[in-house]
Amino acid sequence: MRATVLLFLWSITAVNGLRPTPRCFSRAPSNEIICRRNAVLRGFALAFLIPADEALAKKAPPEAFRFMADYDDQMHPLCKRHIEVREILSSDPKSNKANTNKRYVATLSGTDVGPVGIGQRVKIACDDVSIEKYSLRSWNIEGAISSDGQRIDAGDGIHEGTFNSVAQGATFDGIRWKDGNRWIINNTAKTPHGAD
Repeated sequence: MRATVLLFLWSITAVNGLRPTPRCFSRAPSNEIICRRNAVLRGFALAFLIPADEALAKKAPPEAFRFMADYDDQMHPLCKRHIEVREILSSDPKSNKANTNKRYVATLSGTDVGPVGIGQRVKIACDDVSIEKYSLRSWNIEGAISSDGQRIDAGDGIHEGTFNSVAQGATFDGIRWKDGNRWIINNTAKTPHGAD
């Protein structure tokens, strides 16, 4: 709203001769006063207009949200892997201010084949042969993301890893888990078995 009002005022000042015109270059005293006033008004309008545009720009999301994606699990090909991230606001008991503490919670979900507890080190794909032999099951667990958006930990001793980014010199975009497995961000349109 503020930007619209300022643009309207700027257009009025321009129409009313508050922009540099040939008369501003003459030495007549009345023209010099008008031109100085116009320059000051233009300066004020620009000073207010630029911050208004910046305020309308969206803030970049916190680093924690880069974990939110679909992934290809290198030890479990074709199995669904997805992470949702949400921000949790809470009050600091030592402060009177509400919602002063932020933390990021991740929901890891996916599909696997075989019985629960078969082990993460067993490499089994969610392909048609494995699904027919072992059946497909879905799972989800909750985890926490560090405040710097670099680490994720589900607290199960398995899903503890760091985010890797090609832009920061890594060889892939995704998560390297403590056991050496990698979840690589899936940017393709293929649909893993068990996807919604």
